[in-house]
Amino acid sequence: MHAKVVNTVRREPDGSFSGTLLDGRGFVRGLIAQDRQVKGRRFYLAGAGGAGTALAFALAEAGAAALTIHNRTSATAAKLVADVGAAFPGVELRVGTADAGGNDVVVNATALGLKPDDGHSFDLASADPSALVAEVIMKPDMTPLLIAAKQRGHDIHFGIHMLSSQLELMMQFLGVSKPNAG
Repeated sequence: MHAKVVNTVRREPDGSFSGTLLDGRGFVRGLIAQDRQVKGRRFYLAGAGGAGTALAFALAEAGAAALTIHNRTSATAAKLVADVGAAFPGVELRVGTADAGGNDVVVNATALGLKPDDGHSFDLASADPSALVAEVIMKPDMTPLLIAAKQRGHDIHFGIHMLSSQLELMMQFLGVSKPNAG
C-alpha cells in the first residue's frame, strides 16, 4: 500500500488484520466503467489529502501519462509528487497551480463542493474545453463544480461512480460474494 491510511479492514485467519484504501482504485475503476480512458491520459488533480493521495497513486498505477497535483498548500502537493514519482518513475509529475490547462481529465479531490456556496478548488475557466471534469464528492451529485463545468460544455463524471466501484472492490477484499438475483 502506498498511503498510510486505510478505509477497509479485514481479519485474517491467523487473527491479524489487513487493511486497504479503496478511494483511488474505486475512482479509476469508476472511470473505466463509464468508458473513460486512464492509460496514456494527462490528469490534473486538485487536492493532496487522503482522497487526493489515493487517486494520485491509483492513476499512476493505472498508466496515466502525466499527473499535475495542485493543493492549497504547495508543500503538501510537492511531497505527494515526490512520493508518487518514487513509486512510479515513468509518470510525468509536477506540482500545479490553479491553472488546469493542458490536461485531458480534471479532478476535484477536495471537500469543496459539499455545500452549494463552495467555490472551486481550481480555475475551471483554465481547463481545456475538451477536458473531462470529474468529482469525488458523491452528494450532492451535481456539485457546484459539475454544474459550472456542464454549463461550460464539459463532459462530466460523477463522484458516485467512485463509490459504486469501491463497494465492489470492498466485497472482493472482504471475500464476500454477490448474492444471486432470483
